Amino acid sequence: MSAPTRNARLSLLPNAPAKHYRAPVLDRFTAWDHARGHSKLMRNSFAAASFLMCLAAVACKKPEGAPKQDAPPPAPSSSVAASTTPSAAPTTPTPAPDPSGEKKERVVKHHGRTPTVAFGQPPPKPEKAEPPKVPELPKLAEQEKSVPPSKLPVGEYACGSAHSGEHDYPLMCLEEKNHEKEEKTARVLIPYGHLKGKLHPLPKVVDHREESTEAEVRNQGTAGTCTTFGTAAAIDHAVSNWTGSPSRVSVMELWARYHQPELGDALIASVQQTFAQEEAWPYEAKEAWSWRECPHGAGKNEGPCGKPVDHTRLSEVSKKPAVIVEQVEWLPKDFELIRQKIAGGQDPIIALKVPRHFGTVGKVGAKYVPDYHDAVGGHAVSLAGYYVGDKGDNYYLVHNSWGPKWGDGGYAWIHEATLAHHMQNGFGIVDARPVNGAKAHREGKTCPAGHAPDSYTGACMAECKEGGPTHNGVCPELSDCPTGFVNLFGECVGAAPKDEAKDEKTGITWNCGPGGCAYTLPKKLGKCAEEPCILSCPAPSFRAAKDEHGLTCVE
Repeated sequence: MSAPTRNARLSLLPNAPAKHYRAPVLDRFTAWDHARGHSKLMRNSFAAASFLMCLAAVACKKPEGAPKQDAPPPAPSSSVAASTTPSAAPTTPTPAPDPSGEKKERVVKHHGRTPTVAFGQPPPKPEKAEPPKVPELPKLAEQEKSVPPSKLPVGEYACGSAHSGEHDYPLMCLEEKNHEKEEKTARVLIPYGHLKGKLHPLPKVVDHREESTEAEVRNQGTAGTCTTFGTAAAIDHAVSNWTGSPSRVSVMELWARYHQPELGDALIASVQQTFAQEEAWPYEAKEAWSWRECPHGAGKNEGPCGKPVDHTRLSEVSKKPAVIVEQVEWLPKDFELIRQKIAGGQDPIIALKVPRHFGTVGKVGAKYVPDYHDAVGGHAVSLAGYYVGDKGDNYYLVHNSWGPKWGDGGYAWIHEATLAHHMQNGFGIVDARPVNGAKAHREGKTCPAGHAPDSYTGACMAECKEGGPTHNGVCPELSDCPTGFVNLFGECVGAAPKDEAKDEKTGITWNCGPGGCAYTLPKKLGKCAEEPCILSCPAPSFRAAKDEHGLTCVE
């Protein structure tokens, strides 16, 4: 059995501070515990469990009774599994009532998991977990003022530099580019606003640090390589969705592929590329910075430039692949969309203009970048969380590349109003997995009437009673999770909207239920020999997309 892609296995879990509910405390924490699908213990023991399963010949070979890809499988015995006959559509248990009578605020958790049950068997029950901490952040008008050092170096770098409070870091010269039109980026087939079904509400707080899915904070040193470090941090985080812990890809290998301080170049250079781990080619700031093109009006501390990349080393490192970047999205600056992506388990990568002193203030554990107006140059970072405050006082968690002494261990919050003023015109999303992780079915397929490809195996299965495709031979579990969530593979994931419609412009129709969406595409787009040509996408990555390499699914 092949392992599902990261897109197929992102999970959402309810977490929110108690003060936002009027329900009894016991009920609130019972709901949190009931809905959480993956504890730290499960994450830390994932690799060992998979190894033991391989020894038992369960996870490393196709389970007995699993269907062939070219023919409908026999009907699984599970009461929630899909039938192969149109008259026997799969059923899903009725969701348990919410004892408080109120909707729960939710946070997304996502951890890569290979199914531990045979095809057609119900997924394991979700496990317990704790809610995230609420950061003590001020309203914008009540923020502390930044206090820069009394003396700052002047004229050191061509595109300016920012001071962390301890060191100077070179910045990049920001250029507004529309990477959405790049052929290599993934683009949704149906615009984000076209699925009319009601989506679950986003959680108030998301902090990926508390999920143990953030990679260590690194230090770019005296090189303007922030685009590489921001992209690498997002890649490392994406890999944790497969393994339960982040990777540590070689930033030298990534930088060697484009060696220009431009975020779009970093993203495009990553698509469908493999990367070795950091130890295969450790970072060396002086050498890395010497590969860039020589800028006009270079500052006195710029150092050598225009030197050739060490292609011999690059070739050697390329033979030690550990991670592959499957796809990249470039999306417009939209803070609701940014929160959706973070809540869906992603770390968006952004570029923003920063001031001469880019330090932090505030309490330990809730350090933040105070608002500023004068900016001197560009800087790229990834976002590892968000906090929705009262009356628009929203913050986003910056994962920086200036070492652990900046902010709280290398992280700090920044207000949405500050980002709105200084952020570039879009943001990037990367999707990465280990090279030894098998890919789930992501192709158009012709199935009989009333059937759709299983969103994991691709086998033609009867659509679920509530709409949408099966996943690993079963319809989603609703009784294990709060309203708006489903259990697809032992975790509560955010349900897809209930929706069925057609986009007149593209001719694409869709049938969505809690477990995902089945899209009927023109056969040329889906590369099918005949009609109907159907692509299935599981929740929460229920949106169909396409890049130069073919079809895929995104959050």
